[in-house]
Amino acid sequence: MIRDRAANWADMQYRNANNMTDRSASPGALLNVSAGTGIDFGKHALDDFYERFKDDPLVVDKWFALQAVQRGTLQRPAVEIVRT
Repeated sequence: MIRDRAANWADMQYRNANNMTDRSASPGALLNVSAGTGIDFGKHALDDFYERFKDDPLVVDKWFALQAVQRGTLQRPAVEIVRT
């Protein structure tokens, strides 16, 4: 119940963010909420964040950093390029 409320709050923060700094905080919170649940609360936010900022290498670096805690579950092209 608390995880669901936290996920809803972080998702709402992501959707209502009007700048990259605010937008980048939410996926990290969603990943923390997801830890140990088997539910990927952050997938939509991570995918959207990448699509918005994929042409900015510094922001993509931030995108990688957000996911550093999520091991072995990344299925995004930029991550696959680094793994090979």
